[in-house]
Amino acid sequence: MPIHLYFSLIPEALIASMLPPEQFGQYYATGHKFKSKGQALFFEIDPTYRNEFFDIDGAFARCKAKADGTPKNSGRLDVSRHGASHTERDRQVVPDDG
Repeated sequence: MPIHLYFSLIPEALIASMLPPEQFGQYYATGHKFKSKGQALFFEIDPTYRNEFFDIDGAFARCKAKADGTPKNSGRLDVSRHGASHTERDRQVVPDDG
């Protein structure tokens, strides 16, 4: 089963998933156990992308089908805790209370 890499803007995250884009979008927007339902905005990015700030290979290694064969929905690589990359100019982070 191929592993997809998604960059989510709402909420912000880099995510490895075995779900194709349409199924991932449905899963991500409608919630699953611990995740609340809500708006989602994400892009599928090239699964060969690598960056020193993210353990993408480790996330791919953890992205394995469940014992019953169902695909792994998501494995999150947090983007909010890392410093600006060389492509960012002036990142602003604003909490939900302003």
